[in-house]
Amino acid sequence: MTEGREMNSNGGKARLARNRVVWNVVMLFFSVYSIIGVAVVFLFPMSADVESILLKADHAVCAVFLVDFLLRLAVADSKLGYLRWGWLDLVSAIPAVESLRIARLVRIFRLIRILRGLKSAHNLIRQFSRNRSSSAFAFVSVLSFLTVLFGAILVLEAERNAGGNIQTGDDALWWAFATVTTCGYGDFFPVTGVGRLIAAILMVCGIGVFGTFAAYVASLFVKQTEEEDVSRDVEMMAAIKEVRTEVAALRAELQEVKGELRQADGRDYE
Repeated sequence: MTEGREMNSNGGKARLARNRVVWNVVMLFFSVYSIIGVAVVFLFPMSADVESILLKADHAVCAVFLVDFLLRLAVADSKLGYLRWGWLDLVSAIPAVESLRIARLVRIFRLIRILRGLKSAHNLIRQFSRNRSSSAFAFVSVLSFLTVLFGAILVLEAERNAGGNIQTGDDALWWAFATVTTCGYGDFFPVTGVGRLIAAILMVCGIGVFGTFAAYVASLFVKQTEEEDVSRDVEMMAAIKEVRTEVAALRAELQEVKGELRQADGRDYE
């Protein structure tokens, strides 16, 4: 029984390690994006609406950083040990304070150091292939984030001078989010060919996101059922092994008793 629990525990730890690899890669992407996005805002001239879109996307990334900090703190073996360097993760999650954004560079280097433990890109790909459902969902989520961001910027540029009702950065972001979720409220809509093409791309990405999400959630239930079945099988095999060991011990004791009886009265006991 103990052996079964140990095997199940080891399998759970392996899956957790693979999930952490996927999560670290996603966080590395958002960390790199956050540096590039902020640099673009401050180094290149752009309209106030486009700048507003990029800064709101930066706020969304900061929310992801905060979730990452809380998750790492929750699973850390030593909370104080993690906070010795983890406070930088918390600082990097604070938006709109330019002097604190340098902490994101430290986050990038720390994530690269963690991922270097895989030694090669081949090992990284192998880790992703072992956890395909989580990898697919992470990839589609990142792709959707970029699609919403650039879709909002492009549709704003296409519609603003065409007499459409998408005229501000907030309008464009709301429209992009409503489109990618396939809600389509109809309060904002593109009137140009380019805008409608962007809308079609967002719809396809949205279908992919929620289809992948549904498949990911279903895989969690399937994995849980499989794990329970495997755990029961392992425990049953361990119990059978114990019974066999006890039967063998009883047979050995019975043979000893027979031998003692033979020596006592000279009769043959079968």
